[in-house]
Amino acid sequence: MTALRDLVKSATSYSWRASMLGAEEFAKALTAPVAKALDGTGRFSSITSAAEQQIEGLFQTAVKLGDETQRKTVDLMFDMLTFKPVLESLRDNTKICDRPGDGYQSSPELDYLNALMDAGPATSSTILIVMAMLYSNLNRQVEGIERFEGFVGKYGSQLQPAERSVYLSCLALLRAGRAQQLSLLRLTTQLDLIRGTLADINQARELTNNEPDFTPNTEKLIARWVSGLLQTGLPWPFGNRQIALEDLTWCERVITESPERKSAAFQFLREVYYNLAILYRDSGQNELARKYLELSRFERFDKTILLATFYATDSSGLRISIKHITESVPRRVFTVSGFDMSEFNFIISDDGAEMMAVDAGSRPDTVEGAYRFFEEYYRNKYGDEPGFSGLPKLTKVFVTHVHWDHIGGHQFFERLNPAVEFYSRYNYLEEKEMVRHQPPPFNWYLGVTFTSENVISYEPANLIKEDTELMVGGTRVKLILPPYGGGETPDGMLIYLPDHQVLYGGDFIVPWVGTPYTVEGNVDSLLNTMEMIANLDPPPLYILYGHEALTKFVGTVEILMKLKPHLRWLRDETLKQVYAEKNRPGIQKMNLFPPDIVKPAEAVVQLPFLIWRETFIDRVYVQTVGYWGPQLQGVDCLTDGNIGAAFTHYLRLSEEDIAAAAERMMLGGDHELAGQVVDWALTRYPGSPALTQAKQKAFLKLKEKWQLIIPFKFVMYSEHIDNPTPQIR
Repeated sequence: MTALRDLVKSATSYSWRASMLGAEEFAKALTAPVAKALDGTGRFSSITSAAEQQIEGLFQTAVKLGDETQRKTVDLMFDMLTFKPVLESLRDNTKICDRPGDGYQSSPELDYLNALMDAGPATSSTILIVMAMLYSNLNRQVEGIERFEGFVGKYGSQLQPAERSVYLSCLALLRAGRAQQLSLLRLTTQLDLIRGTLADINQARELTNNEPDFTPNTEKLIARWVSGLLQTGLPWPFGNRQIALEDLTWCERVITESPERKSAAFQFLREVYYNLAILYRDSGQNELARKYLELSRFERFDKTILLATFYATDSSGLRISIKHITESVPRRVFTVSGFDMSEFNFIISDDGAEMMAVDAGSRPDTVEGAYRFFEEYYRNKYGDEPGFSGLPKLTKVFVTHVHWDHIGGHQFFERLNPAVEFYSRYNYLEEKEMVRHQPPPFNWYLGVTFTSENVISYEPANLIKEDTELMVGGTRVKLILPPYGGGETPDGMLIYLPDHQVLYGGDFIVPWVGTPYTVEGNVDSLLNTMEMIANLDPPPLYILYGHEALTKFVGTVEILMKLKPHLRWLRDETLKQVYAEKNRPGIQKMNLFPPDIVKPAEAVVQLPFLIWRETFIDRVYVQTVGYWGPQLQGVDCLTDGNIGAAFTHYLRLSEEDIAAAAERMMLGGDHELAGQVVDWALTRYPGSPALTQAKQKAFLKLKEKWQLIIPFKFVMYSEHIDNPTPQIR
């Protein structure tokens, strides 16, 4: 209680100017709603509203009171606000007992992360952030607070100050989230949580004061980022808007200081811009507020989820959230990101006379955008050198496989140079036939302007039937055919620059082992291709893929070789459960992971394993089980409308009943269940405002939940409710 009293004092330590009599009158006003409730008169909602209004009035007036009377006034406020018997009696009488996070769905993602943390301290800030965001999303903040407090206590002596700051930042996020869940009847607990939040973020900032502004684990950035968000969001007088402005401005400066930093930490920028917009709006600086709201790419100040995603998705397609260029080998090897679902890779030959490309994007317009961006970058960086004449002519395009996002923009390259030569594996027509008929069933992957004609018109002149070596402008290029095409498609081809030790892996190791909407992928070939890559001579120093996330997570031979035995274990264990007649949801909830992956030596593959696990299990399952499952899965052909009728016709539930049930599911963290139930119900109550609102909320929570783990879910949920996340400019 003493600590809580000190919190209120510190939070309201301004210049105080009124008399003690006035302060006493304001404090006494707080008891009126409580007394009214105890007398049995009035509704609970009006009690809460009245209490909120009077407390707000108290704080706004108390800030004007004089220094000499501060102690007595705060003591009066504290005594009234912490009148525990009254508050507890009121809570009991009104039968309010919400239990957030007490849902029925399992969370194998959290179970896995907890297993890692029980084995030792996290070696990556990302693991801690993902864990905290999952706890928050599932409304399991109480459990999360207990777990993170336990980690700090258990590993405190092993943590460097910067590492400790990330744990404290995560704790602050969870405490603030829990405080928001509580009603006014839990005011003392709310204040205690706010006090803990402030203590955590202040200590995290102090622990990183002497650290470099930017490090690979971004500890200092995370501490300032969390501080800025929470100081903006905490209600007055607890949130310090000046500190928020300083921290968020600092984050913006540090992240945008160089292209390299921006490409490494852009996922933090969207929230930085949005919260700066709030600060400027609230201070009356409307022009700056509009500027930063536009930078955040939100249209209004009504955001309800936390977005720290690497991805952008809207009607123009799925992309990395920011446009940027990576120069893996100076002057020779360039990757352009952020224009398409896939990467654009360009190679300048060793003699500087020719240019090659790896893959050709989804659409001609995205390819042209990437090319022009690269052209400008190249001119700005090398244009002042003697003899500079711009980019060399594009002469060769090597296609790793003929999926939509790798050949759909080939026409632009043909316009750029009608004599350009395309190279594909000899059996590409087999994959092309599937691709032309089965594009992804969601338009926000490739963009609404994508057409199958982009794919149908692709006809490479050079078909590779065996491993082949070319010499292009003095650069050795090896075209390698992995057995059965690698993990994703039978026409997969690897492109290797042995003299630069750069390998282009295409999509051979995508987590879903082939597109999730078709029957393809080969787990055994994936594992064999990993071994093949490790045996290349010389071994690759860089492995560049068709998607930036793959390059970030599995971009070296070391990581591939560490991940391989864990994926083999997962394949074997999944098959064991399939043969034991477990269904797919039952296998997923088992939280399968190889025992050795929790060891510190496996740190570099702990997060990739989580990202791969669910869809890897799905692929093994559907390639083993037929269209009927072991517990009658697929035997009946019930439509969504049939199931919806069970709620409306047989259970006789109104649209309001179902919407209220969905709200309870979301409170419990059962977002998938809520979204599915609402979709079923909307087949019977089309256009229902209550159900439409519940649907929007459920799929927003799902979008938030999966943003850092499975980007394809992020896309599907976004499109399902028409909720775009545009690219940051």
